[in-house]
Amino acid sequence: MVSKENSASALSELPPAGTLSEEEFAAFDGGGLTATFVSRLFEEHIVGRCTRDEMDFDAFLDFVLSWTSRQHPVSMAYLFRALSGGCPSLRDTEARHQANCAHGITLMKARCCHVQVRHLFEEVHAKWVVAGYDGLRVQDLVDEVFDMTNTTRAEGISLRDLTRSGTGSTVLAILASASEFAAFDSVESALSAAAEADALAQAGAASEHETEMPNAAGL
Repeated sequence: MVSKENSASALSELPPAGTLSEEEFAAFDGGGLTATFVSRLFEEHIVGRCTRDEMDFDAFLDFVLSWTSRQHPVSMAYLFRALSGGCPSLRDTEARHQANCAHGITLMKARCCHVQVRHLFEEVHAKWVVAGYDGLRVQDLVDEVFDMTNTTRAEGISLRDLTRSGTGSTVLAILASASEFAAFDSVESALSAAAEADALAQAGAASEHETEMPNAAGL
């Protein structure tokens, strides 16, 4: 998993030719990125913009900055465009973004529908199973994403939904990367276990209190 601390190291991994093919880029994030996300990323941000339709240093920098700063609205837009379809790079200025208003309007109207979310999670789930994990239902994951963004399957998920929900960076990550989903699931499992332990402790304390009450009354 790439973080702000090792994004500089990620940049140094560019091959001598200074570009990455779609197949080479797929190794990013330990190979955790889904094929659909990589394909859409190249379609939206690379093809027709870079030499030989391969990711050059500037394009890779755009991606790394967006991937490691997913909470930033422009980063969300960059990644959302790859998952749904339209956005400025993280290095674009606000003035340039406003100048590309037609482009922005297209992105703001885009929605990631239930079918798209399910397809993305099916790929994440497949990688999850290959890694030796199980016990997850794709539909449960889809429902959780719509709950996290306060949207319904009929509405679909928009960029505005992601930014307003406060969970946009997490949602984008787990839809694009099995590695990010594994990290998310680990945290969720730990929180669930802690909550369960706390509930049991409180129940035990309440039971002990109830047991002591008759003794106190008999004194």
